[in-house]
Amino acid sequence: MDKSGFSKAMILRSVFITRLREIGIFNTELLASHLKIYFTGPYAPYTLSMREKFKRLIALTYQLDVYFALSYGKPPMLHRQEVGADLPTSFALWNAYGLDIFAKRQLQEPLGRSGFPISEMTNGPSSFKASQLLVEDLLLGLSGVLQVIWVHMQPLPSRERGYLRDPTQRVLLTETLDAWKYDLDKINKLTDRRNISSNPARYLLAAYRGEDNSVAASLERITTLTQDGIILYYYLKLYHCTGLDASELARLAKHTGDTDAQTWRTSKHAREALICGLQMLKMVNSMRVSGIAINPLTRHALAMGLNVTKLLLPSQGCECSRKDGQQATADIQQWTDIDGSICIDNMPVCLCKFELWIQSFEKAIQVQTLT
Repeated sequence: MDKSGFSKAMILRSVFITRLREIGIFNTELLASHLKIYFTGPYAPYTLSMREKFKRLIALTYQLDVYFALSYGKPPMLHRQEVGADLPTSFALWNAYGLDIFAKRQLQEPLGRSGFPISEMTNGPSSFKASQLLVEDLLLGLSGVLQVIWVHMQPLPSRERGYLRDPTQRVLLTETLDAWKYDLDKINKLTDRRNISSNPARYLLAAYRGEDNSVAASLERITTLTQDGIILYYYLKLYHCTGLDASELARLAKHTGDTDAQTWRTSKHAREALICGLQMLKMVNSMRVSGIAINPLTRHALAMGLNVTKLLLPSQGCECSRKDGQQATADIQQWTDIDGSICIDNMPVCLCKFELWIQSFEKAIQVQTLT
C-alpha cells in the first residue's frame, strides 16, 4: 500500500472505532439496554439475528484493529477489556437458511457462548470451559495477546532489541501464545481425514455447516480458519521475539557492520525469530500448493517472515560447507538455547538451501522485502 492509501486507512480506522465508542457499542450495559429496547420479542429468528449482528460487528472490529496494528507496526486502538460483547454464535447458526433449519440448529448450538464476554476469552484458552472452543475463539484469543506485547515491548533504540523489561513476563507471554497454538493443533488433528469420523470431531463439523451441509464444506472452512490462526500465532511470536517493525529490520539490514546489530543477529531471540519466519514461509508454501487464497494479513506476515529470514539466515553459516562432521539437530528448542545447526522437515537450515525458495516467494507474492 502506498503512503496515501496507508494514511486514508489510518484515518478510516480511527474514525470508525471512535464513532463506535461514541455511540456506546463497546459499553456492555448500554449495548444490553439497546438490544432489550429495540430487538426483543417472541420471534426468535429476528431477535437473535439482530443481536448477533452487533456481537459480530464488535468481534470483527476488534480483530480488524489487531490485524491492522500488526500489518503496519502501529499499536491497537481497542483494548481487549473494552470488548465486553458475548461470544458470537457458531457459523452454522448464523448461516441457517429456512426456519426449519434454524430451529434444528438452534437446539444444537454449543453451550455457554451466550453470556461469556470476549474480553474474558482473551485471557487464555482455559478461561472458557462451558463447551469446546471454535476456531474463531482461538483467533480472538490470539488477537488479545498483541496488546500485552505492545505494553511490555522494549523501546527499539535499546541495545537489547526485542527483550522485555521483565523476563518473567516474557516467559508468560510465550506460554500464552503456545497455549493458543496447542488448541489450534488439537483442532488440526481432529479434522484430519483419518480422524474425521470420530466423535470428538463431530462438534466442529456441526459448528461449520452452511447452506452446503456437507462434511467437505465444513472441513474447508475449518482448514482455512485454522491456517489463518497458525499464521497469526507465528506473526505474533515474531513480534514478541524481535520487538522490531519493518523499518527497524531495514535499518539492521543496511548496517551490517553495526556491533549491536551483529550481537542481536546471533542471540537466542534472533534464533527464535528465525524459526518463526521459516515456519511462516512453510505455512504459506503449503497454502499455495493447496490453492488456498492468501489474505492481506498473510501477505504482510509473509513479508515480515521473508525479511527476518533474509536478515538472519546468513548469520547461521552454511551447513553444506561444514567439514567438522557436526550433525544438524531437529530439536528446535535445543537449537534456540545453545545454537549449532538445525534441520526443519529434514532440511538443514542454511542460506543456500532456502535462497531459491525465498526468491520464488518474492516473485509470486510480489511483497516488498529487504534489499
